[in-house]
Amino acid sequence: MNSVKLSRYTLTVPYQGRVILFNTLSRSLVAISEEAWNRLRSNISDTNVGIDNETLNKQLIKELTTLGFLIPSELDEKELMRTYVNILKYTPTHMGMFVNLTSRCNLSCPYCYQDLRKTLEKNQDLTTEGWNRIMKLINKRASILRNVNIVFFGGEPMLNYSTLKVAVRDLDSLREIGIETSMSIITNGTLFSKQRGQELAPYINSVQITLDGMKETHDKMRPYPDGSGTFDIILKNIIDNIDQYKNKIILRSNINESNINSVKSLLQYLKEEYGLHKLLRGVGFEYIFPTQTSIRVGESYKLSQHISKLLIEIYTYAVDLGYSIGNPLILGPCMANHAFSFAVDEQLNVYKCPGFLYSNPDGYIDEEGNLIITNSRWYSLINFEPPCALNCKFGPICYGGCKWMASASRSKISCNIEHLQNYREFLRLYVRSRYKKLLEESK
Repeated sequence: MNSVKLSRYTLTVPYQGRVILFNTLSRSLVAISEEAWNRLRSNISDTNVGIDNETLNKQLIKELTTLGFLIPSELDEKELMRTYVNILKYTPTHMGMFVNLTSRCNLSCPYCYQDLRKTLEKNQDLTTEGWNRIMKLINKRASILRNVNIVFFGGEPMLNYSTLKVAVRDLDSLREIGIETSMSIITNGTLFSKQRGQELAPYINSVQITLDGMKETHDKMRPYPDGSGTFDIILKNIIDNIDQYKNKIILRSNINESNINSVKSLLQYLKEEYGLHKLLRGVGFEYIFPTQTSIRVGESYKLSQHISKLLIEIYTYAVDLGYSIGNPLILGPCMANHAFSFAVDEQLNVYKCPGFLYSNPDGYIDEEGNLIITNSRWYSLINFEPPCALNCKFGPICYGGCKWMASASRSKISCNIEHLQNYREFLRLYVRSRYKKLLEESK
């Protein structure tokens, strides 16, 4: 057997007598005994020329190599990473879309990042005729496509419920020709009634709904235009739909220093009163970031050490209560890098990601369902290879950060290294959230 070496993209985290291995390139996650890990490490020479795998358990070596934690000693892993990412970027069998159903929103959140929406001369809705053009585009690629991932977005997408109902049924029909579809809705939850929930349930894979704390705090952060609160109606809709949407609803909270304690109280309340820690698909938290206008004029946004610590604090609290979380480390590569993923607005203008909505578009979908690209930014974002990505162990899960947030910077990079350097805390939380019972049973 040829000698192998440890992948430069392998992160290691001690965890209750084991070592958690996470490879940022292959996205593999495993737990091995400390003894096995120490034996593995002891066989790596000081010159890092490789592991003599004849001295170790051959099955362990084979499995870790298959999962990407070990690679052939002579392999240039930077070239491997470049190839993996390019395959991801240019794979034509997958299409991802953020579909804006309407520019209208029934809330008036003071921190709303979508301030370009407010500059439109009039509100816009995606008509069923417009949706038919999107379906034409998808059907033109039907012989190639294997997966279509659609996120319905706004504004508030439920304000255009008639088009939403047509869209989910059309997408569901793609399964008849062998195309797997995944449909998600990002909604404020105010219009997600039980009746609508029941109608959409056969089609929808996930629904993201936001609560930014307990009633008093949330109602200040996410009010109706007249100033009245939305907490009670959103919570009622979640509870009314939770049976139909068990493990489908993702609870989102936008946090900063002023509301983090209220979000903690919310998590405790939802667990004690409704048992939602066992019924939700998971919870996710984002620090409140700048608006579209501020990004355009060059306001910097990065996950600083301070922000990262706040995220660790709230994720720790959620996991301690028994909530599930996604992997908070995976930040990219984002859809802006993918050749066949984009956002589309109500007028069929297309943008490389939702952050660019209502700015100068990258193209449009014509009457025949053809994707017409008019802005070289489209290709620049797809082809951009951040130089930092090849020299950083976090490169495959960051890839230069959010392209929208980096768009106004000279480097076109939004480096989140301060956040990613806390990977041990985030990986421990993710493993506790998802695999605690499994690890306990395997002791």
